[in-house]
Amino acid sequence: MKLYYSLGFSLFFSILSFGQFNSNAPWMAQFNQEDLKSNRIRFQEIVDAFDAYW
Repeated sequence: MKLYYSLGFSLFFSILSFGQFNSNAPWMAQFNQEDLKSNRIRFQEIVDAFDAYW
């Protein structure tokens, strides 16, 4: 029974983690893909881009 609970718990949170990433977000289009891959974009820049979009 514990195995089913742990399996269900881990499955539930793994599904939630996929919902946190949106690679086609419209506010991310202004950033260069190479800069995103190399982490040259700061989090605050992404937040500002989202705020301007919203």
